Amino acid sequence: YGIFSHLDWTNNFSLVYGNLFYNPFHALSIVFLYGSAVLFAMHGATILALGRYGGEREIEQITDRGTAAERGALFWRWVMGFNATFESIHRWAWWFAVLTTLTGGIGILLTGTVVDNWYLWAQEHHYAPDTSNYDPSGAITGSTGQ
Repeated sequence: YGIFSHLDWTNNFSLVYGNLFYNPFHALSIVFLYGSAVLFAMHGATILALGRYGGEREIEQITDRGTAAERGALFWRWVMGFNATFESIHRWAWWFAVLTTLTGGIGILLTGTVVDNWYLWAQEHHYAPDTSNYDPSGAITGSTGQ
């Protein structure tokens, strides 16, 4: 029970199936996880910055735009180049959170059923370096030594 048993299971699962680092769905899941954290942080910072204009009353600002919603939208449009509203940022963050678990789940389902070893799969698809000609002694093959 607890987080450590989950981490142990994840580590063992990754080792058995050739390192989840090379699973592209695992990479997408991490992108969506960090992306949702960044979106929520940017949203929270915007709400705090718009507090003097009533930005904490988000539901009212969604249905009846006031000064806070307008100023927040202008900031994101002019400064960041992203057209976000009080409603759209919630939709973006919700989809990022959903896609975190969805892509992670797809990666887990493909592991062991479709792909037995993610490292070998990554080598076949030129995502991981080919180590078949690796010389641990450091000698360059084909050189004359001069």
